[in-house]
Amino acid sequence: MAIAEFIPSAKPIVLGNSSASKCLILIHGLTLSGRQFMPIGEFLLANLGEDWQIILPTAPTQQVTWTGGQITTAWFDLPHGRFDNHQDEAGLNQANAYIQSLIDEQIQRGIKHKNIVIGGFSQGGALALLSALTYSNTLGGAVCLSGYLPMADKLGDFLQKTDKLNIFIAHGVDDKPIDISLAQNAVDILQNNGFEVDFKTYPMGHTIYENELNDVVTWLSRY
Repeated sequence: MAIAEFIPSAKPIVLGNSSASKCLILIHGLTLSGRQFMPIGEFLLANLGEDWQIILPTAPTQQVTWTGGQITTAWFDLPHGRFDNHQDEAGLNQANAYIQSLIDEQIQRGIKHKNIVIGGFSQGGALALLSALTYSNTLGGAVCLSGYLPMADKLGDFLQKTDKLNIFIAHGVDDKPIDISLAQNAVDILQNNGFEVDFKTYPMGHTIYENELNDVVTWLSRY
């Protein structure tokens, strides 16, 4: 369920040149933070170059059903079992509104919407897909690492947009919390609706792999 007031636990961390013409908003997963994602952001930035700025937001703290009611950093609640069942739609909408406000800020400071990419890991990857697909203008792309497509049955109008953003989805074949079938389901839905999806799998569980990050760099370098 949604929290009473969506208050991030920390201000977004900004990496890179303030005059950069491209921006990646990188969303952490459950229990993590923007600060903990700094090494990943710095790795990506070092390989992408000065044209890019990376923004690392941090989720609010809230009770999470999947963790037995533990209070932790989370963008929205997660159910027991498959994460695409019994979804916290109100919480997803709250988090989506926040991420889209960060997109708005980048556009207000002069970044073109086609030069903004939303990426994330785990529930952050799910949120990245949701935010990128539902934003009013077509963004440069979305990167979903070890995630899934949330609220797929509510995205009809957004999936029908004629101007499609490009999407990179990566997943570990041994992922236990988010089975690879959820990633494949996301790929199928998106491709069936005309999206170009680059889907890669890796010999790993629910984690981030260096080869995966190198592939993200290669994919982002096309912009």
